[in-house]
Amino acid sequence: MDQVPTPGRIVLYKPTTDEIESITGYEPGNHVIIEWPAIVVWVFSETVVNLKVFGDAPKDFWKTNAVLGEVVGEWRWPPRV
Repeated sequence: MDQVPTPGRIVLYKPTTDEIESITGYEPGNHVIIEWPAIVVWVFSETVVNLKVFGDAPKDFWKTNAVLGEVVGEWRWPPRV
């Protein structure tokens, strides 16, 4: 069964280098892969949502029109354990 985004669902977001620098104040190396938890706050479709992203820093941020995917700047469902 495919998952469907709805407000309040938790997903994982891969921030861009600029987003990481803006939130944490440091520049990550190119080899660093970071995924931050995010909450879906608005749903446009099954693949496009607005997110409230919680970085590993005192600040968090809004990501608008985030697309479902596996690359930087996109969100995905967390793995089931």
